[in-house]
Amino acid sequence: MSEVAIVAPLDVHKRLADEGVLGTYQLLLAHEVLADPMQYEYFWRNQKDQFIIMDNSLIELGHPLPVDVVAEAAELVGAKAIVLPDVLGDRAKTYKLFAGALEQAKLQNIDTKFKMLGVAQGRTSEETFSCGRDMLKAGADFLSVPRNLVKLAGTRMDAVKLLGKLGAHMHLLGFSNNLWDDFYTVHLPGVMGIDSAVPIWLGMRYNLYDETPYRLPDTPPVSADYGSRPEGYSQWKGAELPKYSIENVQRVKRWANTVGVVPTGK
Repeated sequence: MSEVAIVAPLDVHKRLADEGVLGTYQLLLAHEVLADPMQYEYFWRNQKDQFIIMDNSLIELGHPLPVDVVAEAAELVGAKAIVLPDVLGDRAKTYKLFAGALEQAKLQNIDTKFKMLGVAQGRTSEETFSCGRDMLKAGADFLSVPRNLVKLAGTRMDAVKLLGKLGAHMHLLGFSNNLWDDFYTVHLPGVMGIDSAVPIWLGMRYNLYDETPYRLPDTPPVSADYGSRPEGYSQWKGAELPKYSIENVQRVKRWANTVGVVPTGK
C-alpha cells in the first residue's frame, strides 16, 4: 500500500485533519517549519503514527538547505527521514552534495536520529539509477526519484524498477505532467509514496470565464499540465479550502491504494 503526502501550509493541514483526510504519510518543507517552529511542533507532535519526511526545500528556495538545518526542522516535528541536498537533473553535482552532507550527518550524529534520504538525479533513467545505486552503497536509507525525470526521460518507471531490484525503498518527489506514469510507478515494488500540493491548489483555482472549480478526474490522466503552484500558496488558510480540494485529496489517495485504477487511466 502506497501513500500520498499532501504538501500544504500548516493551516491547511489542520483543516485536512478536521476533515479526516490528513493521513499518516507526510512531506514537510524545512524552511516553513523553521519559520513557525512552535506551531509546527505543537501540531505535528500531537498527530499519531506519522511518518514525516523533512524536505530540503530545493524547489521552493531555489537551493537545498544544509543537512543540519533540515535536521533541526525534523527534530521539531518528530520526522523520521531527512532529504539530503540535490541539484535538479545533475547526477554529478547531486552526488557530490549528497556525499558531503552524509559525511556531515555522520560527524554530527544526525544519521543516528533520522533516516538519510538521497535524491537520485539524472537526465536519463540510467543516470538516475546509477546515482541512486551509488547513494545506497554510500549509506542512504531511502531514495527519492524526482518528477523532472518524467520530462527528461519520459517516465520514472524504468529507474524505479531498476532501483527496486536493489531493494531500495523510494519516495516519488512531486506530481509530473503525466499522472498515469506517476501512479503506475507508485505501485511498483519499493515505492512508499508520492507527494504533491496539486490536489489542494487545483481545487481552489477557478476558470476566469465560467468559475468552474478544477477537479481531478476519476483516473490518473496521461496529460496533466495543470500549471505550477500559485504564488502565496504557503499563506493559504484552511477555512478557505473548498470541498473540491478535499475531494481531490480523497481521489489521489484512492489512486495510490487501488492498483486496478491505474492501467485504465491510460
